[in-house]
Amino acid sequence: MNTAPPPLPAAVAPPAIADYTPAAVSRAITRAGLKHPLTLYPMAIGAGSAFAGWLFVMPQLYLVAVAGIIGGMSWAVAQILIFRDKLGKRYLRGLRQRQTQYESAVKLRLREQLQACRHIPGAADMANQGARQLPKIQEKLDNITHLLDMKLTQGELTHARFQGAAEQVCLSALDNLNQVVGLLNSAASIDPIYIDQQLAAMKPSPQLSDDERAARQALTDRLALRHEQFAKIKKRLAQNELAMTEMEKISAGIAEWQTQGQFAAAGFEPAITRLQELARQMHRYSLSEK
Repeated sequence: MNTAPPPLPAAVAPPAIADYTPAAVSRAITRAGLKHPLTLYPMAIGAGSAFAGWLFVMPQLYLVAVAGIIGGMSWAVAQILIFRDKLGKRYLRGLRQRQTQYESAVKLRLREQLQACRHIPGAADMANQGARQLPKIQEKLDNITHLLDMKLTQGELTHARFQGAAEQVCLSALDNLNQVVGLLNSAASIDPIYIDQQLAAMKPSPQLSDDERAARQALTDRLALRHEQFAKIKKRLAQNELAMTEMEKISAGIAEWQTQGQFAAAGFEPAITRLQELARQMHRYSLSEK
């Protein structure tokens, strides 16, 4: 039986956890510096001049080539070193926009689908819990954002990385709810009332023919599959509750942190790592259950 969740919006791909690491930010800054027009154009002119100087035996063009290449590389170095914060903020701002667009589409769809799942026999409580988790997850994220705004200047790299890590936990929780919807829809095709009626109508086990025994086994297997699907749903919902509790603990920690000197770095960096690892754990669990 197909237990795959409904497809997520494909128009906007969400950023990955690794996109927010210091190494990823540094790579993005380097790429931006190397791809800047004032890096590429002078180097292209320099390379063209060098080729023309060789082709037409015009040594004077080598000076233009050297000047173009040095000029382009100098601009790249200036971008990477001097404008590092600006490029890093631009990169993280782009990730935030992608994340926000993706989350908005997912939340809208999940809200509708969880409401529809309430009518599945035996699934109302689980669907309701998922529907209640949806705004609560956003509430925990908003609380972290509010506290970060109090402790750090918006636009700082640390602020953006912390925000991104918290949003990755939120995204993992939404992915869990997406899996919940898929599992609920899978279980919906198994009618426990029909199965119970069929089992009740059968003769006692010793009197069953081979075909009847096979039919009885098929019915009990379907019922067991339904219970298995429901067990997976409960695990995912429980994992979301644990994630929200962890976010609350981090919020409580942020409220007590100072923002001057080494104390700030010593407090924020481990918390960012903690959020990223929580998101990774949720993502690994999600993959293992598919």
